[in-house]
Amino acid sequence: MAREKAANKKIEKTSTQFEDASFYKMMRFADCWDWILLVLSFVLNVVFGIVTPMTSLVFRGIVDVLTKGQSDYDQGKLDIDQFSSDIMTYVWGYAGLGFGSFILNILAYGAAFTIVERQIHKIRKRFFYAILNQDMEWFDKNEVGALTQKMSSGIEKIKEGMSDKLATVVQSIACMISGIVIGATMSWQLTIVMLIVCPFVVSSLYGSARAMSKFTRKEISAYGVAGAIAEEVISGIRTVMAFNAQVFESERYKKCLIAAERMGIRKAYVTAFFSGIFFIIQYTSMGIAFGYGTWLVIHDVLSPGVVFAVFWCVLIGAFRLGGAVPQIGAIIGAKVAAGEIFNIIDRKPKPNCASPSGVQLPNVVGNIEFKNLHFRYPTRPEVKILDDLSFSVKNGQTIALVGHSGCGKSTSIDLLMRYYDAEMGTITLDGTPIEKLNVEWLRGIIGVVSQEPVLFGGTIEENLKLGRDNVTEGEMIKACEIANANEFILKLSNGYQTLIGDGGVKLSGGQKQRLAIARTVLRNPKILLLDEATSALDSESEQLVQKALDRSAEGRTNIVIAHRLSTIRNADNIIVLDHGQIMEQGTHDQLMELNGHYRALIEAQSMAEKQEEFIDDDVKPTELIRGTPDTELPSPSEERIKRASERLSRSLSSVKEWEKSAEVEDAIEEMESEGAKEASIMDILRFAKPELKKYIGFGMVCVLLCGLNSPVFAILYGRMFNSLSSTDRTNIWTDNIINSIAFVILGIVVGVFSFLMGSLFGNAGEKVAVRLRLGVYDNILRQDASYFDKARHSTGKLTSRLDTDANAVKAAIDQRLAQVLQGMVSLIGGIIIAFYFSWKMAPIGIITAIVLVVLQLSVTNYLKRRGARDAQIAEEAARIVTESIVNVRTVQALTRQRFMFDSFAEASRKPHRRAIIRGFWEALNYALSNGFVNINFAIAYLFGLMLIRNGHATPFIVFQVIESLNMASLTIIWAASYLPEYLRARISAGLIFTMMATEPKIDGSSTGGTTSPIQGNIEIKDVHFAYPNGKKNMILNGISVSVPSGKTVALVGPSGCGKSTIVQVMERYYDVLSGALKIDDIDIRQYNLKHVRNNMSIVGQEPVLFNLSIRDNIAYGLEDVSEEEIIEAARLANIHSFVVSLPKKYDTLVGGKGTQLSGGQKQRISIARAMIRQPKILLLDEATSALDTESEKLVQEALDKARHDRTCLVIAHRLSTIQHADLIVVMRDGRVIESGNHSQLMIRKGLYYRLVEKQRLH
Repeated sequence: MAREKAANKKIEKTSTQFEDASFYKMMRFADCWDWILLVLSFVLNVVFGIVTPMTSLVFRGIVDVLTKGQSDYDQGKLDIDQFSSDIMTYVWGYAGLGFGSFILNILAYGAAFTIVERQIHKIRKRFFYAILNQDMEWFDKNEVGALTQKMSSGIEKIKEGMSDKLATVVQSIACMISGIVIGATMSWQLTIVMLIVCPFVVSSLYGSARAMSKFTRKEISAYGVAGAIAEEVISGIRTVMAFNAQVFESERYKKCLIAAERMGIRKAYVTAFFSGIFFIIQYTSMGIAFGYGTWLVIHDVLSPGVVFAVFWCVLIGAFRLGGAVPQIGAIIGAKVAAGEIFNIIDRKPKPNCASPSGVQLPNVVGNIEFKNLHFRYPTRPEVKILDDLSFSVKNGQTIALVGHSGCGKSTSIDLLMRYYDAEMGTITLDGTPIEKLNVEWLRGIIGVVSQEPVLFGGTIEENLKLGRDNVTEGEMIKACEIANANEFILKLSNGYQTLIGDGGVKLSGGQKQRLAIARTVLRNPKILLLDEATSALDSESEQLVQKALDRSAEGRTNIVIAHRLSTIRNADNIIVLDHGQIMEQGTHDQLMELNGHYRALIEAQSMAEKQEEFIDDDVKPTELIRGTPDTELPSPSEERIKRASERLSRSLSSVKEWEKSAEVEDAIEEMESEGAKEASIMDILRFAKPELKKYIGFGMVCVLLCGLNSPVFAILYGRMFNSLSSTDRTNIWTDNIINSIAFVILGIVVGVFSFLMGSLFGNAGEKVAVRLRLGVYDNILRQDASYFDKARHSTGKLTSRLDTDANAVKAAIDQRLAQVLQGMVSLIGGIIIAFYFSWKMAPIGIITAIVLVVLQLSVTNYLKRRGARDAQIAEEAARIVTESIVNVRTVQALTRQRFMFDSFAEASRKPHRRAIIRGFWEALNYALSNGFVNINFAIAYLFGLMLIRNGHATPFIVFQVIESLNMASLTIIWAASYLPEYLRARISAGLIFTMMATEPKIDGSSTGGTTSPIQGNIEIKDVHFAYPNGKKNMILNGISVSVPSGKTVALVGPSGCGKSTIVQVMERYYDVLSGALKIDDIDIRQYNLKHVRNNMSIVGQEPVLFNLSIRDNIAYGLEDVSEEEIIEAARLANIHSFVVSLPKKYDTLVGGKGTQLSGGQKQRISIARAMIRQPKILLLDEATSALDTESEKLVQEALDKARHDRTCLVIAHRLSTIQHADLIVVMRDGRVIESGNHSQLMIRKGLYYRLVEKQRLH
């Protein structure tokens, strides 16, 4: 096993080697129009970057005019006309720059978004086509989920790195260079001083972004571990309940949360540190620059306006560059993602099913010969699957391959389909080696029907035409008649036009299988491969499907793989395989006479097939849905496919901005379905009371002090303006020293308190989030099974609630709240200062900011509405991609890669056009933001001029008010962006608080009830029961069964008769509606729930193991278990010898859901887990039905030992396993039909007798 893991790691390493793509390579699919757009976008972004610092030239001019105007005003000699003319010059300058920036941004970003959309559309199509044509060796090394992820998030990374992020970097570099050049032309001395400071500004911004990114990744990873635990526990919640493991799982989850919390707190400290450093550097640089600049003014080297202009000119460039540096990470991410995707696009599969090369035989007879085949799967090179395998099949013959799992049956079919190529040996078709044949042609003459039929979303007719697209209606009906499918199709509401799949009708397994057979018949294949085509069906469906297979096999070369040996008795040749070698071959009768491997398999399966399911397979599909817990919930694979499609539809439609708003809407729907109400901020603060006392009290003091930094800065800024307006040079120098020192002190104070504020609120946020997660998780573990039967409580939704909602609530209490509160203090302070100096001037800045917020919200809301529509339009394209990749083996078997690609290309055309238009709307959003500041200044100074002309203000007051409100208006804009997070926090808090308050009907943590010793006498008397989500459908109808202590009682009957339901009410997953369920003459509801479950163990059909060691899985839910007890339980379960053969023995991890073990090994560990508890009552629910013959023998031996001297309730499809039961109870429709031991029931010749006879093979 260790060697296998090492080999897998080596393979994984080699399969992921690729070079990052250069930007030129990322444009590899560009045409002439794309290159023109690229040049245009680059030029426009450079121009915008150059223009941005030019605002400093306008600012210099306006400051010079204002300082001179204030000086003249103080001396009573202000020439108002000249002053107005000069101010209007610069007002027009601001307006021109504002509107120019607006136009430049729309064009620059619009061109960038357009070129990127065009490129990723081409990349996405080629990537999809490349995936569809890859070989199976490649798919073995690349998980399907990871491929759909690359199709969405991988291409999304390319888009991010090529569009606005790249445009921002280009603008920022141009802005920095332009700022330095413009600054140097005004004052090279002051520019040099500023350049000394700039690296510190850029470094602090970059360091902050880098640290944030690093610790965020670590925090997400840590929470991901906790999320994985939550997912596996909730998906296996019945096992957790059965073994009283709620406390253990809570502690396991808590340990991971604490590790994640530590990482989150570290992130808060580092972020707060860089925030503090930034303030210190910013204000210190102001002190130095303004101090030195004032000295230059005193010595008549510069005008006052130049000091302000040079400072902001260089600092704007530094700010822009510092803010853009983190975007380089996105650009590098795009290069990496593109490199990986291009690596797949450029990979030549072996064999290449898209290649036109290869021979196409003119007349196919259908003679196949396997010659000396040797084969190992590339992912497991140390395991030999086929070892010198040779056999032949003549035209019209049917040969069957039988043997235990892993003997090489399905591998032989894979080699014939050329999913893989053999190491040695060859397969010939009519004497021609298949390696010389055209792969697509070869697969075109082969029809495959597998165990799990794959149908695609669409109509029945569209699915049938995947077999052959030019099929006539008559041919379609004839094929369906051969497949026994026409009758049930005509019963459907729309016949052949009936939609199936997501959004359509649900078909039973038998119906799906018959459609798959009809689709294969339409291909008119020369060779038919049947890979366990009936093993997953009930007896009734199997008979219909088997008839269809027998009809479709006529006149063809047939290779059949079957676990159910009854289906291949009439084969011309039966080949028994073991470890890739032929052990024996011949007809059924010949092999039975040999008395060898085949006969042993037959005897082991004498009654080994699943029993009859008394369900009419041709009823309406809706009638097939029972009111069982699982009918309401999609399977995990369906959920994964749906999530992948949703991700893809968003990626295809380029939807980003509306996602947060859409998340809010989704959360509102969840809240309403849960019956919850939106929590108030006071509700959240009440929950956070411990953190309020410890962190937030002093944190609020820090918020107040940090919030005052903008008003204090505005006052200092005004003092500088006033002093530079003075004609007294002595006073100017004195004021300058005071102002410079004040700036440095302000920076230190704000830096220190900013660090404290971020740290305290960050601590509080992380601790609240952990307590929320743990509180919800613990309450989920308390719930009974009916809670998890509801669609809104599926595993995916509950784990999502744990992850997203706790994080959303954190936003209402962590640094983001602190920053908003700080902004509010700054806003109030700025408004107070503005109104103090001039109540007439003050409103203008606030009004312009509100106008911008309204405009941006309008665009955002439009994008949100458009985004929902865009994602909906892209759903069809996303469905095609997801279904095709998930079912790529079927697509290749049907040779429909080109069809799927063309369908995707057509379906993605409209989303692509809409994505380009969307890009211009996003460009408009950028343009509004980037043009606002200059337009705001133009309006404010124009209004200020009007007040000065009418004697309501002085030049100083206008300057002071505008600078006070500048920061305040930016705060309004920032606060508006926080609003969706705040709303989401309140909704999520309402959801979480409701979930934490939900009381279960059957409380898994209750300490009440009797704990008297249990002997194991069970009495079920006149019990009625219906599942809570299907109350109209009574599952148990007055059933009565008595099980004496120490006896074994078996329950048999068709699916849906209530067998498994009895086990579920015994475990008290549910309580009965009426009647009595007693243990030792005491109603089960009067016992302490943990006490009952401690005295009861269950072994189910599909054992649920957790990602723990073998030791922890065996001792699951128990405390203080000795090593000897674990080993003894393992011996009893026939698993000890296997465990000690492993390198880490009992410390070996079993993997998520036990994936590192085979089915038989998992089942034996689950038996050991049941036996270590020394239960008085043992429940066995179809414990061997999913195993192959060899594994079944070992597991059955373990079960026979386990049943000794215990009360056992056994459910079995394989009737051979319960022949020796003390009592066999035959059920139908929730009632007892007959009971007795095996001999008595066989004599009666009732339902039990018929079941046994149906399962006999000879």
